[in-house]
Amino acid sequence: MTRPAGDPFGTAGLRATVLSIWASSPARFREDANAEELLSLGYGGRVLAELAANGADAARAAGVPAEIRIDLRPAGPDGQPAELRVANTGAPLTPDGVAALAALRASAKRDDDGVGHFGVGFTAVRALSDAPVVVSTSGAIRFSAADTVTAVRELGIPELDDELLRREGHVPALRLPFPTPTGDGPPPGYVTEVRLPLRPDVDATAISSGLTTDLAMDLMWALPDLASVVLPGQRVQRTDLPDGGTAMAVEPAGERRLFRTVDAEGTLPADLLSDRPVEERSRTRWHLTWVLPVDGDGWPRPVERSVVGAPTPTDEPVSLPARLVGTFPVDENRSRIATGPLADHLVRAAADAYLDLVLALPGPDRIALIPPGGFPLGDVDAALRQAVSDRLGGTAFLVDAGDAPVAPGRASMVAGLSGPAATAVSEAIPGLLDWPAAPVDVERLRSIGVSLRPVSSVTAALAALDRPADFWPVVYDCLGEVPTEELADLPVPRLGGGTLVGPRGVLIPTDLGSDGSQLADDVARMVPGLRLAAVDHPLLRRLGAESADADAILHSASLADEIQRRRDDLDYSDPDPEDLADFAALVLGLVAAGGSGDATVDLLLTDADGEAWPAGDLLLPGAPLATVLGDDADLVEVAPAWVQRWGVQVLARVGVRLGFGVRRYPAPPSDDTDLDDVHRWWEEEGAAETEDAFAAVPDLDLVDPTCWPVALTLLADDRYTREALRPNVSGRSYAGWWLSRHAEVDGVPLRHWRTPDARELAGLYDELPVSVSTDVAGDIGVLRGIVDAAADPAELLRRWADADRAVSAESVPALTAALITALADGPDVDLPDGVRTLSGQVAGAGSTAVLDAAWLAQVADPAVLVAGGTDPHAVADVLDLPVASETFRYAVQPAAGAARTVPLGEIGGAARCLAQCGRSDLADHPTLVAAPLAVTGPVGVGDSQEAVPVHWWVEGEDLLLDGSPDGVGRAVAWLAGRWGDRHALVAAARGDRSDLAEYGLA
Repeated sequence: MTRPAGDPFGTAGLRATVLSIWASSPARFREDANAEELLSLGYGGRVLAELAANGADAARAAGVPAEIRIDLRPAGPDGQPAELRVANTGAPLTPDGVAALAALRASAKRDDDGVGHFGVGFTAVRALSDAPVVVSTSGAIRFSAADTVTAVRELGIPELDDELLRREGHVPALRLPFPTPTGDGPPPGYVTEVRLPLRPDVDATAISSGLTTDLAMDLMWALPDLASVVLPGQRVQRTDLPDGGTAMAVEPAGERRLFRTVDAEGTLPADLLSDRPVEERSRTRWHLTWVLPVDGDGWPRPVERSVVGAPTPTDEPVSLPARLVGTFPVDENRSRIATGPLADHLVRAAADAYLDLVLALPGPDRIALIPPGGFPLGDVDAALRQAVSDRLGGTAFLVDAGDAPVAPGRASMVAGLSGPAATAVSEAIPGLLDWPAAPVDVERLRSIGVSLRPVSSVTAALAALDRPADFWPVVYDCLGEVPTEELADLPVPRLGGGTLVGPRGVLIPTDLGSDGSQLADDVARMVPGLRLAAVDHPLLRRLGAESADADAILHSASLADEIQRRRDDLDYSDPDPEDLADFAALVLGLVAAGGSGDATVDLLLTDADGEAWPAGDLLLPGAPLATVLGDDADLVEVAPAWVQRWGVQVLARVGVRLGFGVRRYPAPPSDDTDLDDVHRWWEEEGAAETEDAFAAVPDLDLVDPTCWPVALTLLADDRYTREALRPNVSGRSYAGWWLSRHAEVDGVPLRHWRTPDARELAGLYDELPVSVSTDVAGDIGVLRGIVDAAADPAELLRRWADADRAVSAESVPALTAALITALADGPDVDLPDGVRTLSGQVAGAGSTAVLDAAWLAQVADPAVLVAGGTDPHAVADVLDLPVASETFRYAVQPAAGAARTVPLGEIGGAARCLAQCGRSDLADHPTLVAAPLAVTGPVGVGDSQEAVPVHWWVEGEDLLLDGSPDGVGRAVAWLAGRWGDRHALVAAARGDRSDLAEYGLA
């Protein structure tokens, strides 16, 4: 058919046909208008996708790479609107193509030709423009809403004119194509360009901001034939990679984005197309693609949300972490997937392909493709998620920590367990997965059936593993944040081989010296009951494991059992020499590494004849202890070989004797405790002991009684025995108690000697003739002062009343006070015939009295006065003596001058004394002042009645003073109850500031 040169596509005939139809049936005009409006509204957001689809079809038809170019020209200064232009490569526009563009719901494509949806896609341009233009190398056409209105009016049909008025210009503009000059033609390299002058109500800025790299990539995923998209300022090029991936290069930015894709295709059964439009039923081929972004290392970068492409974008949201594009059936607006058997079939096919995508990734990457939790985003999303989950649940797509495939239902994981630890545990627990680093991955795995195991199940499985020691710290690192209570049974590699269950009570060898590793191995071999760990780790310590230095091992129950077992066997058989030597070397090595040997006295060593002995029964060569023991002591010298290898100090610390040594015994002591009088000590001093063992010096009862001075020196000079002499928390130590009770020097018990510092006891007790420190002396019962002496009131009383013992007068008051306190609270004793007086001498009790009135000291003979202290009547009661005020009576002699009675405060210096002691209330106390003041007596004692001058006196309730500072100060001290401050008050009465300063009162 020949067409006019100015109308290469025969648009005149198309217009005539359409106008003829409208003229004959105005209702058809209305239908076309409604259809175009509906399609344009439904397609408004997919204009570029629909135009790109047409371009891809054109490139396919020409057999060339598909490329489109999108440009937005700004509005011109002469009122020209902004214009969106989309150019494409491929076959140029043809008459059939123009007819398809002008025909609603009819396409030039048939069967499986192209990706457009039977011609309806171009209608989307009406959402942006009222005057679209298509320029091709084969010619150009335009569409115009205004020209369509003019053409309809020219028909002169009233019904059509009325319809135009009702529609206010909304007419089916795309039904009438018009020829137009080609003008500047498509851009170089392109064959066709669609130009859309934008209506005033269209936001050109929004369109411009949408022309992004992501848009270009979206178009290429929707249109597999589209190889590149050119946008303002950039070009996005798609390249298929050999490994099945896809690269999107962005120039000139130099950006390169990578994707992994999986394609699937097939033929649709006819019954699935029975409810689709007739023309669609012939398109039996289906195709779909999953698109997953990846980073430069191939790690997935899941998309959070996308929409299904059918193949151009729909409004169906998808929450799966990859994008889906396929030949899904859509509704008439192409915004939603059309429900039905066909959609269901393609959803299942998409789930199968998704599984292929998952399996195409390395094992650790697959978790990222597990469907997310939460509510589906719609019906299609729900169907896809369910279908994918069903397939994943039945497929061994996960890879466990041992690199074995496992299905979700057979997989498990443990919080925090990953890496080498999980790899090892996976041998005992098949299907154990590495604990994911991201919490969201944990939830994904659980959503498809992966179980969460408790740590307790892992600790049990770990116990079955046989791994070298350096493996376990890796395990412990992964379990560092697990709650303590869940790790009670955590395995611990045992030193020497094997595994210990639970860290509590496990010992970690530390600080064992330069040969510590070998020593620890020997301990593990020869003390099997000791739970020694082969590794050290903070987690083990948090769970109850403790450091075990040489001292801790030496004091462990397991080592003690091994020592005791060998000691007990000695009573029945000879020990194996090799075992004795090895085990002794182990213990001695621990002592040499810094351990205390006080629990090793039963360690078997040998004497010079090779006979086995406990270390505590052996002497070191030249041991000083041998010089103080009696003939019945059964101790022999240790073999020289032990001394040569280990030295004197190490052997001494395991109990071999230089001196007495120290042993530890169980508390309370048993019937087998080989210590003299130990049960009596326990009853008197040790019952409050809080520990389960006590340290004691053995064999004190074997000392020759004549050798105690040397023996005490040995005890005091050795730091271990010196420590064992000191009191413990409950009282005197066993050694200190025993020595205080049984040891004698020159036939005198230690508790009857005093230290050089106890000078107040001089005369009553002799100084210990052995040079030991005061502390040591006190620990073994030697008296360090009056308090110690008062602990034995009977002995103190005996010596206090012993006339053969000289005591200074100055010491008598304190000794007497301590004695009275001890006797008042102590046991009943027989009173002696003599008493110690204030003169320091002993007088017969019948001629003495207790000084109870201070003024009597001015006239009474000290040789007949017993110190009364603060409570003279208590002294009199305890010693069964009278008081001096009732025994010795004196008469006051009249003064040579006239006596006068005045208030105390008016006497010279008295006011200062009263103020000084805070008793100004005594200032009005009536006082007889007479100078001189004297007394005679004692009445009835002897014949002498000579007057004796006194400074002060108390007669009944009367206070008498001679007015001297000595009398005033003492009288105020007596009245105020401040007798202990009398000397300071005398100084105050005298008013001598130097004396007051001496008492700290100035």
